Amino acid sequence: MVEIVEEQPTIKYLPAWVLDAPVSVLDIRQARANRRWSPHTEFVEGVAQAWNWVRTLPTGEAEAYSVKTQTSGGVDIP
Repeated sequence: MVEIVEEQPTIKYLPAWVLDAPVSVLDIRQARANRRWSPHTEFVEGVAQAWNWVRTLPTGEAEAYSVKTQTSGGVDIP
């Protein structure tokens, strides 16, 4: 990810939200098998597109879109 954003992100560890799922399984096999669905954007390209969008937000607004993960507790995008 550092290669995509071209800078070292600031990581902030936060407590989990009350509504956070205890486990997140990111697996599209069932969607492919049952719905004949497949992604149109490769993962790395999707991360790059999302990062470029966040960079267009006014200062401070990116905090509203902070990414939360079960293992880290949260990652703030500067």
